Formats: sequence, structure tokens, C-alpha cells
Amino acid sequence: MQLKPTYKKLAAKFVNSPSVSVAAMDATAHDVPDGYDVSGYPTIFFKKAGGKPEPYEGGRDLVSMADFIKANAVSEVTGEL
Repeated sequence: MQLKPTYKKLAAKFVNSPSVSVAAMDATAHDVPDGYDVSGYPTIFFKKAGGKPEPYEGGRDLVSMADFIKANAVSEVTGEL
């Protein structure tokens, strides 16, 4: 499954929610920031505001990722599916 199209849709769902950022980084082309333990590709992390990055182990579909963000964000987020 290609994750890039799903990630783009996920970012579009939360575009009007200032407390959510959906970002992608090519760890083969860039240095991985401290705190992000990347051992395989693709690796997905969730980072709460002010918190440490945690590996995301849920479903890799749009609904699963959006539901996870809504349930685990520090503040209420908007993002209709």
C-alpha cells in the first residue's frame, strides 16, 4: 500500500485545525531528528504538543489515522471525514 496518497488526504482533512500538523520526511535523504527512532520505512510517529514522539501502530488507512489524531490530541481538533 502506498502511504503518500493517504497522508495527503489526512493533511487535507486537518488543514483548518491549527493544532494539527501532518508532515512527511524522507529519512533516507535527511538526518532523522533526535527522539525519532526510525528502523523501517515507512515509520509513522505521533507527537502531542510538548510531548515526545511515539510510534504510531494503528491502521494505515485514512479513517484509522484521523480517529487516532482526534482521540489523542492535546486539544480538540477539527477534521471531517
